[in-house]
Amino acid sequence: MVKFFLDFNKSLRLLLKACQLHEIAGNSSVSIALAIDGADLVRDHTHVSAGVKITDICGCHPMTKQPLLQRSNEGEERYVTVQSFKLCSLIIVAEAKESKALYEDVYKGFYEWGKQISIHSLSATDKEPALRPFKVTHNSDMKAAWYLSNRGGGCKTTHFFCTLCSCTRD
Repeated sequence: MVKFFLDFNKSLRLLLKACQLHEIAGNSSVSIALAIDGADLVRDHTHVSAGVKITDICGCHPMTKQPLLQRSNEGEERYVTVQSFKLCSLIIVAEAKESKALYEDVYKGFYEWGKQISIHSLSATDKEPALRPFKVTHNSDMKAAWYLSNRGGGCKTTHFFCTLCSCTRD
């Protein structure tokens, strides 16, 4: 398995700066999402990627610098349509088959980091100020949700086959 990791804290700070949220994050909580997904690279080779996605309405498009939430003179609000990859910074890429072991071994630290920044904030460094705790949500596809929650799958093979309720195979 081939794995690529970026520094979680530096990547988040860079994304916040690109979306003009770094200064705001020093004074109040900013909304972000931890995103993860797997896909085919080529035949019989797959990868799983994880990153941070900006979900805060105070942010702006990282390239055009247009606000993500626009208000008209009449008070109507609309979100600017932005492709997800433009607001997401990949932090981990693993060339591997999606599996429960992969989530437990490779991505465990990523989710622990997400929990830490939602509770304790992002610490100051020599050059950067401390940031407030983040409002962290999680985006994933159904297969990732199964692995992350230890629920889901076939109703005849898994005790808790639903990720949304307490239904059991019994």
